[in-house]
Amino acid sequence: MDKKDYEKLAALLAVDKEYFESVVPAAKSAGNDIWMQTQAALAYAVSLVGPRITGGIDISGNAPLIGALKQMVCLDAMRDTVAERDLILTANGFGVVSNANVAPASRERTAAFADSLSRSSSRRMDDIIDMMRATKGWADTPQAATLICSPVFLARHMAFAGKPKPVRDDIRAAAPLIAEAETAIIMAVGREQWEAFLAALRHSPVEPAEMAAWHLKVLRYIGGRLAGLNHHTMQALMRELLRYAEGNPDAFAPYMGSAEYEANHSEPYRNAKEDTAYFFG
Repeated sequence: MDKKDYEKLAALLAVDKEYFESVVPAAKSAGNDIWMQTQAALAYAVSLVGPRITGGIDISGNAPLIGALKQMVCLDAMRDTVAERDLILTANGFGVVSNANVAPASRERTAAFADSLSRSSSRRMDDIIDMMRATKGWADTPQAATLICSPVFLARHMAFAGKPKPVRDDIRAAAPLIAEAETAIIMAVGREQWEAFLAALRHSPVEPAEMAAWHLKVLRYIGGRLAGLNHHTMQALMRELLRYAEGNPDAFAPYMGSAEYEANHSEPYRNAKEDTAYFFG
């Protein structure tokens, strides 16, 4: 992303005090104290949008996307400011402290507020990813490959693991188990089919449509792994994945022509009377 593109994006995402306080009402104050303290965090949050999310894609005509990005920038900036500037949320509003003698109730309110900001930011990020998927050209960017490198790319996908009110941090926390489940699927359908599946997910709507249906089955399988379902149930979920793929051969051509497909359908060796040796297994 060159300097010109960055400056254009920064202008689209610029917010004033009134807009900021409309997104974060708790930041309202008679003066400019809170607003001024968020300036560095706001600038930093804006600087991450291009490299991490939009890349070089022009979003200037997409008002809903710009609005969601601006809201996320405000939420992240306020969260980071609360963490870094000794801001404590009291019953009467924010105060600035520089000592450890803070009432537990104030600390609890501040922690709850920061958590609320993170959850709101997570919801905006889910919205943003979905809108970027529908944006022409974005699916082929490095940002798309990074943000959708797994079928679990939205916080709400964690609901398949029984996670109540999931946030994006839940995806990061579950990453090792998610990777284990993904590896099992890749071993069953092949790397080429898996990459084609992820490439389809980077678009909205997902095409072919069979990939969208398969996505739900994949999420159920991964969710089952995260929820600790027993081996028998996990095998049944895997069989369902394979049956669906094999029932839609045109949509799953890489798998149908793979060594994995052949292995899944190979017959075990049967001993014959004329064999000079007997094979067990």
